[in-house]
Amino acid sequence: GGSVGYELASGLPAVKESSDLDLILRRPEPLPRTTAREILEDLASLPARVDAQIDTGTGSVTLGEWAAGREVLLRRAGGPVLTEDPWHGLASARAPDDIFAGGLTS
Repeated sequence: GGSVGYELASGLPAVKESSDLDLILRRPEPLPRTTAREILEDLASLPARVDAQIDTGTGSVTLGEWAAGREVLLRRAGGPVLTEDPWHGLASARAPDDIFAGGLTS
């Protein structure tokens, strides 16, 4: 990931026809879910796929998960947690045990 940003920063060719654009939306204030859905619709009309993350200041969530209106996986430096509010819901956040409970399988 990040080939477009790498190419822009380095000047070295890295983008392929299949490359997506990694986009970070810095939002220290909550982003309404309706606005998230509108942004997703706009991004879907672009000729390239866009992988959008929202940086909440406490971690990041995917724009698609937030727009879907459900519990989201907040990726933080201290590890991921599931929460309904990635801006203010850390007190009620829970570890995503269902993801890690089984360990790695071969």
